[in-house]
Formats: sequence, structure tokens, C-alpha cells
Amino acid sequence: MTKRPISKSRTAVRAIVFVLIAVLGIGLISPMLVANNDWDKRHVHGFFLEPEDSLDVVLIGASQLYTGYSAPLAWQQYGYTSYPLTVSNIPARLYGSLLTEAVDRQHPKLIVVDIDGFINDENPETLEANLRKWIDNIPWSRNRLETIRTCVPRELQASFYFNIAKYHANWYQVGKWVPVQRRLHIMDETGCSLTKGVETVCKSLSADFEPDVRPLTLSAANEQYLRAGAESRRADALSAHAAPHADDRPRRL
Repeated sequence: MTKRPISKSRTAVRAIVFVLIAVLGIGLISPMLVANNDWDKRHVHGFFLEPEDSLDVVLIGASQLYTGYSAPLAWQQYGYTSYPLTVSNIPARLYGSLLTEAVDRQHPKLIVVDIDGFINDENPETLEANLRKWIDNIPWSRNRLETIRTCVPRELQASFYFNIAKYHANWYQVGKWVPVQRRLHIMDETGCSLTKGVETVCKSLSADFEPDVRPLTLSAANEQYLRAGAESRRADALSAHAAPHADDRPRRL
């Protein structure tokens, strides 16, 4: 009995199905393997758990905000809802992306911008790691795609679109990503970040410690990022006034 030859159309269908299954599998697995900075990952994840249009104030900037500002305390003492949307060592080029998420999701009454990322020049050796703290930890959206296109050096963009290429080795290092995923799962079950991004960092100063009193400077590149970001957000600031009234917003500590 002779075997029937498999038609080219059936072969093509099988190939397409295999590719779709592979892409779906990679899409489901790769977010779990992302392990770049535990604190930043939790802070960013917590922001996206907040109900839309529920925050009166969003603070944007570097780690000084999540170690020096307490949203639960602000609610307790002053009665407004807030969240520090922050990334440690944030490069100046990322501020626009954070602002986009803050405005599009929350339309807050006030956005507070920490300028640390603008007065510190970017370090090429750590730029990729600092970009990943934000980009690899936000949901796929038009903003994420645009951030990759405009903020990531061209030679690195492929690994940001397909970050499994960056993190695939973590599959064998469960200690890197399993504890992080466990914490995120607890946040998902709770439905929010109970601490609203607050982190406590304790350090002791040595006897010979001297504060940095050098004057703050703004490089030409960072000035351009600052001006471009301010200009592109003018329309967003105007549209934010059309957000729901504070009394009509869902409010949750």
C-alpha cells in the first residue's frame, strides 16, 4: 500500500500552525523570564494595577522618589491619591515614555517630574540595562513600540522587540526569576501594590563623608530631551483637564 504524498498546502498549514504556537509560547514565557531589577519591576507593575483615572498625582523620575515619597502617607495626611512611577538610574530619553503612560492611563491633576535623569549624563556602558528596567516591564502597547523605536540604539532594538533573546538563559537560573514572579503574583491576587512603590533603603555614612556640592549642569543632549518632552506633552496637559472630576474617580488607597 503506497503512502499518499502530503500536499504542499497541508505542509504550509502545518508550518504556519507551528510558527503560531512557537510565537504564542515565546510570548507567554518571555515575560516570566525577565529579571533585570526586582524593585523597578514591582514598582512598574504596581502602577499598571492602579484603576485608570484613579490617581490625582503621578510622580515621575528616578529612585529618589520611591525612597523619599510615600503615597499611602500622602493619602492618610492629605487625602489625595498618588503613585511614584519611577525607574532607578532613569535615562533622560525615557521621561517622555513614562509621561505618556501617566497621562494616557490616569489623566492626573498634577505630574511631578524629578530632574535627576536630566542632570546626570547617560553612561553608554549601563544604558541598555537602564532602558530595560522600564521597557521590558511595561505591557505591549503603541507606547512601548514607539519607545523602542525612538529610545533604543538601533543595534539593540531586535532584542527589545524579542526579549527572549536577552533572558532565555534565565530558564536555567530559577533563582533569578521565580522569586520575582512570586511577588508579582501576590500583587496580582491583592489587586494593587499595598506600599504604592515605597522602598526603604538604609545606609550609614562614613566619618569622612562629604556631600557633593558641585553645581548642577544640563548637557546639550539632556536639554534637548527636556525641551522635546515638554513640548510634546503640551497637548497632553491640556487634554488632562478633561479627565473625570476627582469626586467621580474610583479612589483606592
